[in-house]
Amino acid sequence: NRGFPVFFESHYRFFHYLQMTRILHRHAALMKARSIGFSEINASLAARLYTINRESRVMITCFKDDYIKTTFSKFDNALTFLNNNT
Repeated sequence: NRGFPVFFESHYRFFHYLQMTRILHRHAALMKARSIGFSEINASLAARLYTINRESRVMITCFKDDYIKTTFSKFDNALTFLNNNT
């Protein structure tokens, strides 16, 4: 299902938090509700990091196997898109 994305205040807060971790040279961790788009966001961020930063390491973890399979599939789709279109 593709359409115009829905943005929540939590998305803004997350990206603000992520930017602060970059400025302060810290790591980030995320605990969040299900079904509000963060697996897609994090899969895209992981693909970006993997693609842009040489010798980078990306770790994707989830509470359940079903969730990791879905998130990794989104990560794989993002990498496939980048490989085919850039």
